[in-house]
Amino acid sequence: MHKFSYENTYPEQLPTTVEFTVSSEASLTDMLEQFELYLKAVGFNFDGNLDIVPEHSFDEHTKYTGDGTYEESKKKLWDATTEEWDQAYKNVKVTYK
Repeated sequence: MHKFSYENTYPEQLPTTVEFTVSSEASLTDMLEQFELYLKAVGFNFDGNLDIVPEHSFDEHTKYTGDGTYEESKKKLWDATTEEWDQAYKNVKVTYK
C-alpha cells in the first residue's frame, strides 16, 4: 500500500490532515492520477496532468554510432504502450534515507 499524507500544523490555521492511500497493485497510470489528486488536495493549483518525462528526452531518440554520426533509435521511449509502462513500474524500487 502506498500512502501520501500531509498535516497542516500552522498555529494560526485549523489543523488539517489530508491522506491518500493507494493499493500496491495500482498501475503507474493510477498512481499518477492519485498523486495528482493528492497535490491538488493539499493546495497545489496547476493546469494539465502529471506524466513521466525522460531526463534527456531528446537524447532518447538518437544513438551515437561512433563515427561522428547519429542514427534514429529503433524504439522511442514514447512508443511504449500503457501496458509496458505499467509493467516497468512494477520493477521500480524506491528507497528513502
